[in-house]
Amino acid sequence: MIEGPQPNNKNELEKMRKARTRVEKELGEIFDNRETIKRRMEGLISNVRNLKKEGLNIDENGIINDIEAGTKITDKQEFIQYYLKIFDNFMLLKNSHPSVFESVDRNAILEKEENIQLSKLVYATIEENEAYIHLTPASVFIKEEGISRFKKEITSGLNKLAEIMEKYENIKKVHAVSWIVAKNPHLIESLGFKFIGKISEKERNENFQNEDAPIAEAMMNRIDFLKRYSVAKD
Repeated sequence: MIEGPQPNNKNELEKMRKARTRVEKELGEIFDNRETIKRRMEGLISNVRNLKKEGLNIDENGIINDIEAGTKITDKQEFIQYYLKIFDNFMLLKNSHPSVFESVDRNAILEKEENIQLSKLVYATIEENEAYIHLTPASVFIKEEGISRFKKEITSGLNKLAEIMEKYENIKKVHAVSWIVAKNPHLIESLGFKFIGKISEKERNENFQNEDAPIAEAMMNRIDFLKRYSVAKD
């Protein structure tokens, strides 16, 4: 089916363990909802096709057939174990090709209708009179491209958001909500944002249930943001 080496990094092994536990719980929760199972497996199949498009040498049809076959299983524990095996194989493949998986995950986020792409790594959502900027998965990007290129993508995204905000005067605040805010608050402060702190457990459960890393928030008001990032400024 899918083969790849085991990760030898303890942090990566711990991430895989946590992700596997989460997936096992989710499989148990959706077992009695055939419509949810269908929707989840369609998403998984879409990922397989996207991985193939990215150039991975995988048996696309064979993997898709295996995914579809599991939907016919009527025993709950057998169902869970069947898809956990598929999950394990995907994690091994991801360990072998992290940049490809990150690219596929990134594109899936940026293609969502509600998300406004600002740069290769940054997107925004608008809620009433406030803009929220988010960072797509980028840990592999940073390792491969370097922190300087990463910062350029961030700045480019903020410039694009300023351009949008100039057309919509109702947007009064900009929030940055991401793992990078929690991991490196000094970086976000160097971009002009005020560090607020980690998000609430309620917000995390609602919006970041599949994210293991800490998530934090920072903020900047409209005037300061446009003054700093408007491309039209002299």
